[in-house]
Amino acid sequence: MDFTLTDEHRALQQMARDFAEKEIRPISAERDLIPDPRETFDWEIIKKGSALGLRTIAVPERLGGPGVDRLGQVLVILELARADAGSDNRMPPDDPNAGYRTSAVRDGDDWVINGMKHFIANGGVASLYFTLIRTDFSVPVNRGTTMLMVPSDTPGFSIGRTHNKIGWRFYQNAELIYENCRVPDANRLLEVNEGRGNKRMGIASFNDEELSANALGIAQAAFEHALEHARNRVQGGKPIIEHQGIALKLADMYMRLEACRSYLFKVVASEKEHGGDFEAASKQLLKTFATEVVQSVTKNAVEIFGGMGVMRDAPVEKLMRDASIFTHLAGDTVQIIKASRKLG
Repeated sequence: MDFTLTDEHRALQQMARDFAEKEIRPISAERDLIPDPRETFDWEIIKKGSALGLRTIAVPERLGGPGVDRLGQVLVILELARADAGSDNRMPPDDPNAGYRTSAVRDGDDWVINGMKHFIANGGVASLYFTLIRTDFSVPVNRGTTMLMVPSDTPGFSIGRTHNKIGWRFYQNAELIYENCRVPDANRLLEVNEGRGNKRMGIASFNDEELSANALGIAQAAFEHALEHARNRVQGGKPIIEHQGIALKLADMYMRLEACRSYLFKVVASEKEHGGDFEAASKQLLKTFATEVVQSVTKNAVEIFGGMGVMRDAPVEKLMRDASIFTHLAGDTVQIIKASRKLG
């Protein structure tokens, strides 16, 4: 198993690092303080990143993209997350009553969609929504879902509330509302009731490794801030890094970062070589581990800053708020349950 970085990987990593340090880090704290969540999104950053090709690195070459491999994608996210950077119900997945409820019925050459989706990433920002819709409630969600493309200007489609989160405030989440929203069958991807099979098409998505890399990038930033502060903050006649309690915290943070980084790269490499249930379980457990790491590391970073750590002008309180999002995004106990089924 090899995850040695190639020259191309290193160049991509450096480009992402330079962009993050120059364009994202200087504005992230200021934009995080904007009260209205709808105003936190910054199109100028998106345009600048797009000009460098960062927004489309995961798009396959056959679809006109660069087709950067999974390791390259992870490296980019690690660097961007250092600078800043849909929910189902929890019933058994083989129960037809589980899963999302937004539905569509066929009407001639069209589909008529009704319902609402909550906490949707980039809701209110995107111009085209790839929407998974229930088209057969007599079977489980993985066999009764159809994927439809819904342009934002479609009659009957609207944006509801933009959710005001404590962390990840750059990453806008909103409600999508469908009221007799009519789209042509030409907007359908895959076959009817096979929408959950989108991975077979190679559609780029925010996957387990990328979520874990995002968490690791935030944790890395917290560690770097804490290390710099510990080296420069003098208390009791010496830098606080020389106090045993602080040194132990920093060592613990470093240990967790290195373990998570190794786990992440191992999963990325093993996916190319093997696949199968054990690798799928590893990916799900990686998200849980990365969540524990980012929350532990950011908490320690705030503690190392002392009373200043919880002040809004400290660099680490925002990172701790961002870390709290991962419990609800990636690292809950449901992932462990799913992984255990694959290992059984």
